[in-house]
Amino acid sequence: MASEGITATGQARVFQCPNCQEDINTSMSQCRFCGLTIDYDKAQAAAEIQAKTNQACSDASYLKICSGPQL
Repeated sequence: MASEGITATGQARVFQCPNCQEDINTSMSQCRFCGLTIDYDKAQAAAEIQAKTNQACSDASYLKICSGPQL
């Protein structure tokens, strides 16, 4: 079972702090950079969006590489 802030694959779930834009772990209750109090549910939602964005960028990069040399 995955612990708070860590996925089943052992990767930390991260999102950008809405105040300072630094990447922080979803298990944190306060941003370590600016001290903003973090809402757990909002952090989880933001981390999910961040994970989907990261996966989409990774998939696009893979497709570009697989498409062969660009002229």
